[in-house]
Amino acid sequence: MNEIFRVPISKAQLRSIPVDDRNLLLLASHAVNQMSVLKKVLIFSLNYETENELENALSAAQSQMILRFLFGVLAEAWEMVKRPIHQRLIGQDYAEVIELAGKKAHAALKKHFGESNLLHRLRNTIAYHHPDGPQLVAAFEDVPEDEDWAWYPSDTINNSFYLASDLVITAGILRVTGETDTTKAFKKVLEIVVPVSNDLTEFLLYVMRAIISRYLDPTMLSPQIGTGTKIENAPDLYKVAIPFFTNRDH
Repeated sequence: MNEIFRVPISKAQLRSIPVDDRNLLLLASHAVNQMSVLKKVLIFSLNYETENELENALSAAQSQMILRFLFGVLAEAWEMVKRPIHQRLIGQDYAEVIELAGKKAHAALKKHFGESNLLHRLRNTIAYHHPDGPQLVAAFEDVPEDEDWAWYPSDTINNSFYLASDLVITAGILRVTGETDTTKAFKKVLEIVVPVSNDLTEFLLYVMRAIISRYLDPTMLSPQIGTGTKIENAPDLYKVAIPFFTNRDH
């Protein structure tokens, strides 16, 4: 059973927060929403497996596409944190009030992004930007002739997939990761995405808590157990699967 709490916040309360702090609060919570939804959808897609070889192949392509969106969101969220005004707020105004776990998560993020720019390179070339001509030509030449370059159209667009383009985009990702095998590249990106998404979510939650505690009522964030809405019979996160093919009643 899950218990969901409603924290009542009015527009007037948000307006009472200085504009730069309020912007950081809104953007931080927006980034947490994006990461939470995309991580859940990625898990759902990865959970799916069938005896149909074609659907497994297209489902894997679907999962990789969702992963691209996720690491793009992570890179964008970190760029938001790095904005000068946000760096000042986080590094000076809230440095002493962000709790220790939040500071540790922030330190881990700075270490990661200081050592590796893989997420940013993927975001700049593949995830949030269509690759330019030379990048696309190079990726095109990297894909072997004997790959399945086929298109798989359907009578409904949601069941269609144009595999040739995904092969080329995936080859572009392989170039950025330095891997030659798609499975290894997928694993390499996942090994970065999982800890970064966890640390970034945790850090932004502590930033949100610090802002609310300073300008509103800190007890808002400590609701009493038993006062929320109980959600019963929610499915197991790892037993929900998104198929590739679907039917739509007419």
